[in-house]
Order: sequence, then C-alpha cells, then structure tokens
Amino acid sequence: RKLAAIVFTDIVSFTKLSSENEPAALALLGTQRDLLKPVVDKYNGEWLKEIGDGLLLSFNTNRDAVDCSIAIQEATKKVDGLNLRIGIHQGEVVFQGSDVVGDDVNIASRIEPFAAEGGIAISGRVNVSLERDPEFETMFIGTPELKGVSQKTEVYCITSHNLPKTDISKVSAKLEPEGFQWNVFSLTGAVLTVIGALFWINVSFLGIGIASDNEIPSLVILPFENKGEAKDEYYSYGISSDIISDITSIGQLRVASLNSVEEMQKDGLKNIEIADKLSSRYVVSGSLWKIDSIFQLSLELFDTEEEMLLVSERWETNWSELSLVKDELTKKIIEGLSIKIINELDSENVVNADAYEYYLKAKHTYRDRKTIKDNKIARDLLNKALSIDSNFVDAEYLLANTYHDNDREIALKKYKMALKTADRLDDKKAKMDIKRSMGDIYSEKWDTEKSLKLYREAYKLSKEIGNESSIASALNGLGRFFWERREGDSARYYWKESYDITKRLGDKSKLVGITNNIGFVYWIFDSDLDKAILAFEESLALEEAINSFPSAPLSNLGIIYHNKEMYQKSKEYYDRVLDHSVAVDDRNGIGFIKYYIGVHYEQLFEYRTAIEYFRSSYEINKDLGIERWKSASLRGLVICHH
Repeated sequence: RKLAAIVFTDIVSFTKLSSENEPAALALLGTQRDLLKPVVDKYNGEWLKEIGDGLLLSFNTNRDAVDCSIAIQEATKKVDGLNLRIGIHQGEVVFQGSDVVGDDVNIASRIEPFAAEGGIAISGRVNVSLERDPEFETMFIGTPELKGVSQKTEVYCITSHNLPKTDISKVSAKLEPEGFQWNVFSLTGAVLTVIGALFWINVSFLGIGIASDNEIPSLVILPFENKGEAKDEYYSYGISSDIISDITSIGQLRVASLNSVEEMQKDGLKNIEIADKLSSRYVVSGSLWKIDSIFQLSLELFDTEEEMLLVSERWETNWSELSLVKDELTKKIIEGLSIKIINELDSENVVNADAYEYYLKAKHTYRDRKTIKDNKIARDLLNKALSIDSNFVDAEYLLANTYHDNDREIALKKYKMALKTADRLDDKKAKMDIKRSMGDIYSEKWDTEKSLKLYREAYKLSKEIGNESSIASALNGLGRFFWERREGDSARYYWKESYDITKRLGDKSKLVGITNNIGFVYWIFDSDLDKAILAFEESLALEEAINSFPSAPLSNLGIIYHNKEMYQKSKEYYDRVLDHSVAVDDRNGIGFIKYYIGVHYEQLFEYRTAIEYFRSSYEINKDLGIERWKSASLRGLVICHH
C-alpha cells in the first residue's frame, strides 16, 4: 500500500474500429505498446497492465505522471487513429503483484472520459500540485458523482502545453446529479439554505456576446417615438422590440436590450451618451405616427465613430402593411451596417396585419402586467391573433410563456405546438427560445434526460445562429440545469461565462438575472453570506431600476435572513413576494413562497399556521408537477404532525 499517481488512457472510437476492421484494431494496439512503453520508462513510470485498448500506469509523483502524459499525447499525434484521452489521479493504492487496486484507481479511470480527444483530465489532488507552477494552466470542469466511487472528486483539464480543453457541453451528461436527500427533523440551517437556492434562479436571462467589439458591430436601437395618441404606444414599443429580435437572430451583431435603453432615456441621457454607456457604435432612432388607418414612420441609423448618418428613411403606409414595413425597417438597418448575415430573415412567412396588431397589444399588456386580469387580456389577444394567422410562431411562443409560471402542463402543450410551427417555418431563433423554455420546465420537474437534451439543442441552435445574445441565453440555461442538480461547480462555470459577457455589454436588465445567480455561488458553494447578500441586493436594485418586481432577490434575501434568525425581516420579504405572486397569478411563486412562510411559522412553533401554508404549497406544487417543492412541503407537514 502506497501513495501513487495513477494514469489511465483510452483510445477514442476504438470499439467502432474493432467492429469494422479487427486486424487494423489489433495492429493499432501493437503500435501503441511499441510507441509508448519507452515514453513511460523515460518518466520513471510502471506499465501495470493493458485493459482492452486502455493502459493503466503508475508513477511515484504527480509531476512525472503529468509530464509523461503530455509526452504521450505529443507522440501519438504522429500516428493515424491513435487518439487518446488520459485521466490522472493521486491516491493511496494497493499493489498486488503486477496489478493495483483501490478506490483511487477507479477515480483515474472514471475521470478519463472528461478529457478532450488528445487531452488530459486530472483530479483536484493533481491540480493542487500544479497550481503554483506557472508552466501549467488548468480549467475546472465539475464535481461529478463518479460511478463506483464513494469520495467527492473535482475534475480539471490541463489547457497549457497545446492540449485541447474539454468542451463541457459535450461531457455534461457525465456530470451525474447527486441523489436528493432530506433531513426529516430539520428545516433550517444548511438544508434550508440549499433548498432555497434551488428555486430563485433567473430563467428569463436573455443576452450577450462573446466576440470583441472589433470583430462585430455594436448597435443601440432606441424605442420608436410615438407621435400619435397615448393609446397607440403599444405600436411603437412592439415594433422596436420586434426589430431588436429580428436583428439579433441574423448573427454577428451585438444589440443592446430595450430595457437598458429605456432606463437611460428616463435618466435624460442623449442618444450618443446612451451609445457610449452601452459601448455601442451605431444608434438607430425612429418615430411612428398613426393617423386613422395610416402610419407614418421614420428611421435613422447613425455612426457615432465616423459621426455620420448612414440611413435616413421615411415611410407612409396603410395599417394593413405594418408588418411588412417592420421587415423593411430591419433590412434597411442591416444594409446600412454592411454586415455579414449568417441567417437570412424569413421573407416568405408574412404575418397577417390584424394578427400582428393583436400580438403587439398582447406583448405590451403582458410586459406591464400587474394583475391576473392583465394575463387574461394578453391571452385573449394572442388567441385572436392565432385564430387569424395560425403560422404566427411568435404569438404561439408568447401565449405558452403566459402559462409558464401558473400551469406547466398547458405551457408544455402550447410550447410543443409552437415548436411544430417553428420547425415547419425553420425559424431557428424561435426553436432555440422554445426549447430553452421547455428545458426550464423539465429541469424543475427533475426530468434530467429531457431537460439536458433540450438545453443542449438550444445551445447548438444558438451557435448556428451565431449571435451572442442567443449563445448567452443557452449558457444560462445550462447553468440553471446544473444548479438544479446541485452541481455548483458546473453551474459556476456557465454562469461565470455569461456574467463576464453581460458585464462587458453593460446590459442592466440582463445583469439582474446573472447577478442573482452569482449570489447563489457565494451563498451555497463559497458559504459567504455577506457576499451573497451584496449580490442579491445589487440584483434587487437593478430590477427595481427597470421597473420590474424583484421576486427572486427578495425571496433569496428572505431565506438568508431567516437563517440568520432575523425572522421579522425575513417575513416582510416573504409577504411582499406572496402579495405580488397572488396579484399576477404566479402559481409557481405562490407555491414556493408559501413553503417558506410555513417554515417561518414552524420555526416559531406556530404549527397550525405552518400546516396551512405547507398544505397549500403542497397542493399547488403537486398540481404544477414540481417534485422538489411538493416533497419539501410534505416533509414540513410530517414535521408539524410529529
């Protein structure tokens, strides 16, 4: 028994080669043996055994194991078909003759699949030995639950020495979720903390990009000025937001969000100042004036660097051609920017004018909703739009979205209908948005297979679209998936990527969600409540600044203050969230916050009141199919009756 660094290697696609050409597969094994035995000897390694196409090697030090593995990957580059993945772990092992056994041997073999083809995956123990060596760079992958391994293992990959880094989206299925276990006799402390963090993750985060400003144009589209009557405001808002959506779907363009622009306009900033604040070179402004059934529209595209007007257009059109004019506005902006288009705009599916008007009214109503009545009005308008134009996929998606937080089964049914339309129209952006939203629902239902499949498909579509907003949305979805599974390290990776991009963009509306999510990392993973509170308070301030109700940060702060035994302050936060959730018929929010109010009363030994809240939470979450909160509420009932 001794401490050793264990190396496990595996030939990529060897099983396929064996089934198709056995002689070639056997010859490759001979080549591997002849090529690599001298390399292992050079670094003082022990060639323990060959396991099929894999090798089990042992070294006295981590550094010898790492240096040898790098040399092996370098040597195999010259041999066609000899593409290896390598895993390295250090631990106490038992040598039995020419063999070696123990839990730590299993770890080396289990982490090998987390390496990229031609790459090297290492455990946390090996990574510690490399951290202070400037010659090495590594990347954190996650903390998977490894089959047949009892101990917690962090996995990294080496990214220096020309080694490929692991694409986490390709190995995420191997990051197995931990079993969800309950402490039946405690609702507070660490268990309460973890449960709370698993709910209020912002799922509407939309945003941002990865390319530098020098590589892609950056654009601010100001809300169109409504020069007509106040009741026609929904036209100018709706057309502005639709143009932003259309332009973000074509790829290779960074577009600031409408909320960020509106906030700065309220602060009295001029157009060029807004562009500067949002690090955007181009500014689009316009106006809309409805006179009976006639619309007068104007559009200007200004280059702030060259200080010149690129586009200046005026239109007068009949109301029945408004959706066509919206498409024409979008095309004029694209032409003025002279950008490369990855995805052509859909010019074949023309939306019916009556349907488009209903849709614009519905979108404006739903965005500014304050009561259940507003939800119903928006749905009625959307149903009218779809009765006129059944191919109107944006209306189908928005209709499904209005049910997302209060009737998951109806939402899923309508998302699936919208997805069929998007597939028929080959609308990639719509398909991406729909799949991400469906992934959110299945993730909360703990349907791991379906949710991860949908998130991956959304990410793939975002890459095809090539727009930074779409890519960031998919990254946020993947982060949410791993957080729901309590894989904090993987969630941290995806959210950190999103946060960095959002910060560069300066988009406050999107920073709301990602700042809230970063708070979870401080709270649960780092156990730093002070940093978590600061992050949630920042998210709360950002959300209030854009006139949105801050349900997520208020709830999270309430849970933290409960854990700090500041019960009155905690209850004040819970009550604000409950009042708002009831007002807008957010049953998801109602079911969640009633559980925590039940916890509040249970802690104060007011069991009858606690039971009322737990029972109500249980019924709502049972109806919505949210297993986590249904189980939590049931557990609360058991404790109160104990």
